Parts: sequence; C-alpha cells; structure tokens
Amino acid sequence: MAAEREIDLQGWIQIAASTAGVAVCVIPVSILSLGVFIKPLGDAFGWGRGEISLALTILSFAMALALPFAGRLIDVFGVRGPLVGSLLLYGVGVAATPFLLDSFGLVGLYGGALWLGIVGAPSSTVGYVKILSGRFTRSRGLAMGFAMSGIAVGGAITPLLAATLIEAYGWHGGFYGLAALPLIVGLIVAMIVREPDHLNAKTDRAAVAGMTSAEALRTPVFWMMLLLFLVAATANHGIQIHLAPLLSDLGLTPDRAALG
Repeated sequence: MAAEREIDLQGWIQIAASTAGVAVCVIPVSILSLGVFIKPLGDAFGWGRGEISLALTILSFAMALALPFAGRLIDVFGVRGPLVGSLLLYGVGVAATPFLLDSFGLVGLYGGALWLGIVGAPSSTVGYVKILSGRFTRSRGLAMGFAMSGIAVGGAITPLLAATLIEAYGWHGGFYGLAALPLIVGLIVAMIVREPDHLNAKTDRAAVAGMTSAEALRTPVFWMMLLLFLVAATANHGIQIHLAPLLSDLGLTPDRAALG
C-alpha cells in the first residue's frame, strides 16, 4: 500500500505513457513482428527463412552495441530530445523498408535492420527506465513492472496488426502500418513523458546518489544481470519469431498464427 500511495495522478500518467511508449518501441514493432513477414517475404523474393531471420540477428546486435551510447546520449541531453529523434528515424526506417527490399533485396533487408537497431536504441526501454526509476523510490518496482509489460502488450498487438494489414494490403502495407506506431503513438508519448527535474541534463551528476558507470561495471551483479537478460532475450525472441510461420504451416490463418 505504501508503494501505491507514492504514485499520484501525474505518476500514473507517466507510467501509462511509458507503457505505451515501450509497446511501440523497436522491440515489439521490428523484432517481435518479424515472424509474420517471413512467409510473405519468402513467397515474394524466394528467400529462405534463415536468410530472413538473419535480419533479426543483425538488428539485435546493432541495438546491443548502440544501447550504451543511447544511454549516454540521454544522460547528456535528457530524455526527450533523443527519444523524439529516435522515434522519427526508426519510424521512417520501417516505412522505407519496402523500398529497400524492392530496390536492394537481401542487402536492403540487412541494411534496414542495421539502421533500425542503431537509431531505435534511444527510444527503446532505456529512456523510460530512467524516467520511472528517477521518479519513484518505494514504488519503483511497480512502476517498472507496468512499463515493461509494454513489451508483452506490443508483442501481442504488433504481429496481429501486421498480419491483418498483410492480408488486406500485402507485405508493403504491413510495414507501412507498423511505421505509424512510432510516428504517431510514440511521438504523442514523447510529448507526455517528463524526466524528473533532479535527473535532467542540466543537473549536477555528482549530486545524484548512486554508482558511477565505472563502479557499476566492477560489480558481479551487473554482469550477472547482463548474462540473464542475454539468455532470456535469446530464448524468447529466437523462438517467438518462428512461431507465426510454423503455425501457418500447420494450417492456421495468418491472423491466428500471429497470436502464437
């Protein structure tokens, strides 16, 4: 109950907005929805599933390398600027994917994946984590739990949306529809979320309690968490993107397969 009393109306607004922002970040939109594109792209271009899913590997590694720099960017300039810039660049990248595939084939697919992994990093979970962890203390776990549920919510919605659009308008329409999520929903969220005053870019970092990045890197807990997240993400994402084509092979319609 004490945790709940710490969260006022403005706090709940920040939590709800952060949850929506996580739901339309690059993880649900570009990673978790890839599975519903595997069969349509294979049919259109003759590519194998391994060739298409390699794009996920490229995107994921690019994002993993970009995230520390994205975090530093947010530390220096605050959350909103990098968040808005990232949403615009990654949304345009998703919208440009059909052009890249039609013009450059697999090279376009891999290049687009590299671009999305890099520019999508600042608008992934990192900015929302900073906002909520800086705003709440006793209720930090509750706030973060709600926000991170956005990955599951987005992972349930984006494949279904993409599959519905692919059935109606082809795979081009699927990418255009997904691009609208960061460019519309994401930008609205970016106007709502607000970094706590004591953590904004103008604050003296020495006055903020906690470890420095160098100190954190020397703790076993940091490396244990890194390994845990790596293993969990590899298992979840590696399996999930192949569920839709596998279920489709078993006779399910694309929209039902997307729910898998």
